[in-house]
Amino acid sequence: MNLRHAAALALVGWYLILPPSDADLDSSCTGAPTIMDYIRSYVRDQSATRAQFERCLPESESIATDAPISKWNQKDSCQTLKG
Repeated sequence: MNLRHAAALALVGWYLILPPSDADLDSSCTGAPTIMDYIRSYVRDQSATRAQFERCLPESESIATDAPISKWNQKDSCQTLKG
């Protein structure tokens, strides 16, 4: 394999992964609602899941480009260069 083939393969692989959002890196957004979510849900008269969603929504729209590659998400995969 020459240098051009290796570079092309690396570029194809690069486009198949995406950086995670800040919510993906925040463990309180992926699990069960926190105590603060339950308190917020009681005050706002809504479900705790809804309170957690509203808390994590801004984080889910923010991309963590400085996250290590091991935390990035695989978007798609292909068996050949043709797709």
